[in-house]
Amino acid sequence: MSLFDRLTDEALRNLPGHAPLRSAFVDEMQRFLPSQLAAETVATDAFWTYLLNLLAEESRRILAAPSG
Repeated sequence: MSLFDRLTDEALRNLPGHAPLRSAFVDEMQRFLPSQLAAETVATDAFWTYLLNLLAEESRRILAAPSG
C-alpha cells in the first residue's frame, strides 16, 4: 500500500468524528444555498452520512484503478 493510499484511508477513517470539519463544511455550503434548503439537506446527519459514504466509495474506486 502506497503512502497516498495509507493517508487517504486514515483521513477517511477520521472524518466521521471530525466535528469541526463538518461544521466548516455546513457553514461553507450555507453561503451558497438558501437557508431552508441548507437546513433540510447539508446540515442534517443523514446528509453527512451520505457524504462520508460517497467519499469512501469513490476513494476506494479511484485507489483500485490501475495506475499508469
